[in-house]
Amino acid sequence: MRRWAILAAAMLMATPALAWDTNTHKVIGVIAYRHLTLQARTWCDRILASNPRGYRDFLNAAPYPDYLKHGPPKDKPRIKLMRRFNGWHFIDYPIRINQSTAFPYDTSVEKNGNNALFGISESVRQVTSGPADTRGLYLSMILHVVGDVHQPLHCAEREGDKGGNDVALRGALQNLHSLWDGAITAKYRLKGKNRATDARIETVAQEVEAAFPLDSMREEVAELDPHAWAEESYALAVDSAYDGLTPQTKPTPAYQQRWTAVAERRVALAGYRLAGFLNRLAARG
Repeated sequence: MRRWAILAAAMLMATPALAWDTNTHKVIGVIAYRHLTLQARTWCDRILASNPRGYRDFLNAAPYPDYLKHGPPKDKPRIKLMRRFNGWHFIDYPIRINQSTAFPYDTSVEKNGNNALFGISESVRQVTSGPADTRGLYLSMILHVVGDVHQPLHCAEREGDKGGNDVALRGALQNLHSLWDGAITAKYRLKGKNRATDARIETVAQEVEAAFPLDSMREEVAELDPHAWAEESYALAVDSAYDGLTPQTKPTPAYQQRWTAVAERRVALAGYRLAGFLNRLAARG
């Protein structure tokens, strides 16, 4: 609860800015790589070398797990689909209609092993003790799912709406979930959901860091428990993603301002925490 109070206070001071399509996962990967120790960079680079060609660096390994679900963009090497990981991208804590406060909340979904928290823990196990030829795959899962659990609508659903996927919006030709997934792409006017150049991704990552410097959020960055990350995202879903939104309408300017501020801050936090998580993992060998 104290973690959430700190986060909420920081959010009130945040400037409008954004979050979790392919472009955004790449931005998170770039931010994380910049903050790895030399030991962690060497460790990660060695492990990712077992990935298929085209997915062996952070920028391209971070969105790789999404390609395993529905295939890569046309300009990327073909890969074999692995849909057994589909459940690892989210953990949908339930929100009741008219629920006004985040806590206490229903944690029964954690008992289902096919969720993001299980995905992170199992990927850590596989990266540290699994077969060498699959460690790159599981490190890619860590890069990706750590990002996912920082997206509020990857950690909540209201009355079975699949994390906002069933909440249609007017004017944007999309749903609530995809609105949040594409926040970085929308704010920085990137090409499509996955077509921004690597150079542009690098520039956006720098701008996100400039908007939310590491030194301004060190206490939050030091929190490396994935369960705490998911708890934060759930609270943000209640207080930011669903609050003030009417289905089948266009989000108000006030909602859009809040959406972009929350989303970009979560992207920065995801990148910094991913680096800390991997630095600790690499140090353990």
